[in-house]
Amino acid sequence: MMGLLVAQAPAAAAAGIVTDLGVAVGRGGDVVARGSKVFVAADDRIVVASLDGQVIDTIRAACPGPSP
Repeated sequence: MMGLLVAQAPAAAAAGIVTDLGVAVGRGGDVVARGSKVFVAADDRIVVASLDGQVIDTIRAACPGPSP
């Protein structure tokens, strides 16, 4: 099942703006907004966007290496 997860900015900040953050349904979706940023968990990464929907950065999880 493919879907699309989007983050919408607060109405007071940007009425009608919806941004595709490239996160498929079922592949994450935890969303936190703090200050002037929105953080969306997606598989092995966190997408960081501004309140107006502009992607600022993507934080990738490091894969653990073999145990010593």
